[in-house]
Amino acid sequence: MKTVLISIFTIFLTTSAMAEDSLILQSVGTHKDSANYHAWLDSPLHPTSILPKLANLDPKKTCEDLHALPEDQLSIFRDALEIDTKLHCKDVLLDKTNTYFQYKKELLKWRSSYSHETQKPFSSTTPRKFTQEHSFGPSREQNVNTTGGPIFISGDLNYKEVAITFDDGPHGTLTPELLDILKSENLQVTFFSVGRNVKKYPAIVNQINEDRHSLGNHSWSHPNMRKLKHRSSVNQIESTFQQIQQEMDFYIPFFRFPYGNYTSKLKTYLKRNDISSFFWNIDTLDWKYSDPEFLLDYALEQVEKTEGGIVLFHDVQPQTIAIMPAFLQTLKNNGYKPVVYRTQSERN
Repeated sequence: MKTVLISIFTIFLTTSAMAEDSLILQSVGTHKDSANYHAWLDSPLHPTSILPKLANLDPKKTCEDLHALPEDQLSIFRDALEIDTKLHCKDVLLDKTNTYFQYKKELLKWRSSYSHETQKPFSSTTPRKFTQEHSFGPSREQNVNTTGGPIFISGDLNYKEVAITFDDGPHGTLTPELLDILKSENLQVTFFSVGRNVKKYPAIVNQINEDRHSLGNHSWSHPNMRKLKHRSSVNQIESTFQQIQQEMDFYIPFFRFPYGNYTSKLKTYLKRNDISSFFWNIDTLDWKYSDPEFLLDYALEQVEKTEGGIVLFHDVQPQTIAIMPAFLQTLKNNGYKPVVYRTQSERN
């Protein structure tokens, strides 16, 4: 793939500036067409691969091309913009996406505050005010005996119960915003965090703990474990548990495979070490659908299809944070009940 990428840029360096625009649009198209999260992150057209090179080639034109994108498509480049420091338009573009998602969050929240009697989030009836007594939480605590490393997919939940989970964080700004939303609903969820982010944001990890959420392990650097040697994968798991314990003084033996990709040897390792592994039966595809209005409708449809289970979100996606107040309000309006997973090792 590296050879292919070099060839692509060799061609673009010798052609007109229109090529840069084409490459950005190709990246947007690849994001839309990617079959799964892993394929998107591995793509040679992922923003973190192309944006630094385009910025070096012609920063002015690159800024113009990014400015021309609709806000939801521009958000695809958000992480790459935060990493790259050479584009003079970086702060303006990030402010543009932040303003867009804040507007969408308030809009969707306002719509979802309408009366739930029609069982629709966007009814045209008179708005209702919701106080803390109407909060979605607290979450019912589902105790997990991790002996033998049980595997959860739909979560062994009751009808219309949902265990909401968030992967890949903590994120420096998005996760604190999410925590505020969850606190406003007195709601406890399960985070599956990446070890290097736990190390980077210890204060956020402590806040997750103080707010009584469960914090599981999502590997150290989010690799595809099918491509790693077994020992390397075990190191990914163990180093993350060590980092979590360092920050929290205890750890919860919950693990989620990055991309859901596992090997039989790793499943055996988890079982022998009494570590529960968590998958999901409700995939919101929040990494793919960057338009908050579309994502909200899609996520709610997936919940309705299954009528409960483990819901997969990512707390590193701005569109996820934007829909969360409306998503939680709509679940509450439609009779769903939240669940959080616990073990005996957690603090009371």
